[in-house]
Amino acid sequence: MMLQISADHGCSRSDRHIWPIHRGLNQAFERHFDASDLIDLDVLGIVFRVSGEIMDFGGEGPERLKHSKRDRDIAIDLLIPESRWKGQSPEAIQAYVIAGVRSCIDQLIAKATELNKLRDPEAYRQKAAAAVSDYLGQ
Repeated sequence: MMLQISADHGCSRSDRHIWPIHRGLNQAFERHFDASDLIDLDVLGIVFRVSGEIMDFGGEGPERLKHSKRDRDIAIDLLIPESRWKGQSPEAIQAYVIAGVRSCIDQLIAKATELNKLRDPEAYRQKAAAAVSDYLGQ
């Protein structure tokens, strides 16, 4: 998978709200990307940092964009405060997370382009948009 989401959850209840989005997006990304998209990288990654009762990751939105030559990746954190999922409808949570994912993807593509790690940045952007649309259409 060339675009992948992982997650850290601040409590088990946050997992119940975010996991379906996390899983669905990863499945859509698997359908739309292949190994030929990246140069000298294994993955562009988004890490959901979902605050909860046990752990508060602080902040909100995309943060900590970083390139790791050792891990052969470019990753960014998407900080999700407890107030964005606790007591919210599934539709509101999904809309919020998708907006954050889109912002993260834009930043990942910009960084990968700057480092000459994408074969075709516009094609990659189109695949990412198609994958998110695919997920939303499920």
